Formats: sequence, C-alpha cells, structure tokens
Amino acid sequence: MSLLDTIKNLFCSNSCEKVEAEQDNKASETVENTVSEAKSEVTEVAKPAAKKVAAAGLQIPEDSTLKRHFISALRVEIESGMPPRPTDTALRNQYDAEVQVELDKLLG
Repeated sequence: MSLLDTIKNLFCSNSCEKVEAEQDNKASETVENTVSEAKSEVTEVAKPAAKKVAAAGLQIPEDSTLKRHFISALRVEIESGMPPRPTDTALRNQYDAEVQVELDKLLG
C-alpha cells in the first residue's frame, strides 16, 4: 500500500462514512414514502372496482371447477381497477393482501 493510498484512506474514511450514512437515511425515507403512497393508491383504486362487482349481485357456483374460475374472474376484475402489480417483494405482498381483502368483501 502506497503512501498516497494511506492518506486517501485516512481522509476518506471519516467523510465517506458520513456520506454513506446520509445516503442510507435518504434511501430508507424514500422507500417508506413509496410504500405509504402505494398503500393509499391501492386502497383508493380498489374500492370502486369492488362496488361495481358487489352491485351486480353474486351467486357463487357450487362446482369446484366453476367456483375456482369464478373467483379467478373476480380477482382479475378487482386487479383491473388497480395499478400494475409491483415487482418489489414488500409492495407485491401489500398489493396481494389488498386484492384478497377486496375479494373477501365480495365473497363474504
């Protein structure tokens, strides 16, 4: 290790750690803001789709295959009124939970 590298490490270690800590804080704030915005968007968009389906009056088929296709069609209709499914794991889980809640409201 050269003398120049040693000097760079000494000066950079203090300032680099501060910059990295600031970047981590900004990144976590951005993620938290994005999650809260996505939750509010999903909730706002999902409600009208559920109202349209609920107003139609549902009769769930008793045959297992027909019932599965019926529920799948309901899920597609609910998701059609929502933004695209996120790729981030946490947001995707939240999205799936919102879809399931709306589906339970319609079926229950």
